Amino acid sequence: MKILGLPTAFLFTLVTANFATAGSDEQKSSRLGIGGTGVFCYQLPCPWRGVIDLTVPLADRLRPLWSGQHIPDLIATAADKERIVTAWEALECLEIEGQIITAATRTAPPVLRVDRVLGACT
Repeated sequence: MKILGLPTAFLFTLVTANFATAGSDEQKSSRLGIGGTGVFCYQLPCPWRGVIDLTVPLADRLRPLWSGQHIPDLIATAADKERIVTAWEALECLEIEGQIITAATRTAPPVLRVDRVLGACT
């Protein structure tokens, strides 16, 4: 009696590999800029506040990873959260180490996990 045929075994391998990859992606941190993007517009929508990937050379501030009027939900220490909110409200930019987490369906707003605040964006 054959329980796992070749196609079933192959699918099982793909599914388990996919879960392993998804789990490791959730732990990746990178250098991000959060707050003022330095972009000012005359019309909405305008990405004047957002989250930018600072690991990309000459990152396009007109195309941030996320932008919006309100700060995304934060997973951070109380001190880091206070510092980020203050910078956000003042249209200043802070460089952080962390990750922006988006829902698979992209209907929910993102969550920003902050591992540490590195300082003001340069």
